[in-house]
Amino acid sequence: MVKLLTKKLSFYYHSELPIYVSQDSPHLLAGGKVGGALQNIIPRSTNAAKALGQVLPDLEGKLTAASVRVPLASGSLIDLTCRLKKEASLDEIRCALCEAMDGSMVGIIDVTNEKVVSSDFIGSHYSCVYDSRASMVVGKKFVKLFAWYDSEYGYACRVIDLIKFMHAEQKS
Repeated sequence: MVKLLTKKLSFYYHSELPIYVSQDSPHLLAGGKVGGALQNIIPRSTNAAKALGQVLPDLEGKLTAASVRVPLASGSLIDLTCRLKKEASLDEIRCALCEAMDGSMVGIIDVTNEKVVSSDFIGSHYSCVYDSRASMVVGKKFVKLFAWYDSEYGYACRVIDLIKFMHAEQKS
């Protein structure tokens, strides 16, 4: 989603808040406090911004990221907040994502206009399901976009895609 928006709309700065599923029992909380993962929202560190900067060098130093663990069965949420270089409506953003969904990113990106919750994405093979109902534009250049994914299954699907790609490259 970040790569597509950078190409289509471009932005100055953004922050990303991946909201992950709790995957293990007690976590060490800030200040050394231990809390059960099923009873607490837990702030965690993430290298998401650094990794995106390495994959998309034009974004190096323009990204920040934070992470929280939330006690859910599965289904993760990205809260992407950014200031665009040019004005864009939610409809323009949705259209750009739909174009990618039907083109170069088929099977990787999806768009939903339905009312959804995290459990709707358990077992989803998409890396990003843009939630057009939850997303918003503040002013004309500041956007807050939400996207859902199953961090385990979606990741596994991308690993399989990578193996297929490597196999095809090896044959040629």
